[in-house]
Amino acid sequence: MQIFERNISSEYWILAPRGLISTPEGGFGWIGHRPGREATLQAFIEPAQTLNQLVRQIRHDYSLPDQPIDLMGFSQGAALSLAYCLQFPSQVRKAAILSGFLPFLPDDYQPPAGLSNIAFFVAHGSQDDIVPIQRAHEVVEFLRNANAEVHFCHSPVGHRISSACFRELNRFFGA
Repeated sequence: MQIFERNISSEYWILAPRGLISTPEGGFGWIGHRPGREATLQAFIEPAQTLNQLVRQIRHDYSLPDQPIDLMGFSQGAALSLAYCLQFPSQVRKAAILSGFLPFLPDDYQPPAGLSNIAFFVAHGSQDDIVPIQRAHEVVEFLRNANAEVHFCHSPVGHRISSACFRELNRFFGA
């Protein structure tokens, strides 16, 4: 996530927690390897609560104000950011969902009313072979149906963010 820090205002406190689980690819994630439909909201509840506890602890330790935060996540971190928004909508102002996906929801799931108060930036590569772009379209549709403000950027790249979307991301957080 450090690549995203260079253009972010010095007014931000940047927390970049690494996923707690080693992935088969050699990186880190927030839930175990979940092929297919196993990456459910339920699987992200505990990691989202852990992230919330971390934010609360840092606010306490540094005497920071209790105000809505801005989130950014890439791939599984983006899914965690969405899960965080679904569990704690009043605690989020803006969220960037980068090359991510919406965790699969129960059939009867109703998004929280506070979701409409969050501004979202969704960026995805149309040639992503890890998280297909259809998953980004699902995120956008879900958020728009919940009356959330959504900015969508897509480019013909793989599992990364294009320079054009990166510029839009900077504008999103600069506003």
